[in-house]
Amino acid sequence: MKKITILFILLLGSMLFAEKMPDFTLENSAGEEVSLYSALNDSTIVIVDFWATWCGPCCLELPHLDSLNNKYKNLTVIAISTDGKKTMPKAKEYIAEKGYGFTVLHDPRREVQRLLKVSAIPVTFIVAPDGEIFYQHIGYKEGDEIELEAKLKELLISLKLIEG
Repeated sequence: MKKITILFILLLGSMLFAEKMPDFTLENSAGEEVSLYSALNDSTIVIVDFWATWCGPCCLELPHLDSLNNKYKNLTVIAISTDGKKTMPKAKEYIAEKGYGFTVLHDPRREVQRLLKVSAIPVTFIVAPDGEIFYQHIGYKEGDEIELEAKLKELLISLKLIEG
């Protein structure tokens, strides 16, 4: 009975205190420092996505993230490249070639990746305006973008940023 009570308390605690996304600062392709929390405000949701040029599923997911970025005015997409120093120019070239409009940050030493305990890519987080991690998804296969948009809309509606 004691184990069940402890388990219940832990479960209840995890439901009451949602995990916050820690703030981080990385450089964009222009060499400017950008922090996550500078993108958050009362009416902006942020999607944080970890990717690399060598990751096939990552490259398949990026067009969908760009589409969401263009579709929702209360959304900022931050795509964090985990390409190393040697392949970072390739990542910058890839994004420029595709014409994506979202923010791209570079984590060549994978410091933020380690901070968030990201062990596989792609991994996608939806971050609420208060920094709460609303949703997290690992991997990408065709159709995952539908679930991602549904979760995004759920949060936008709950915050009264769009009508349901």
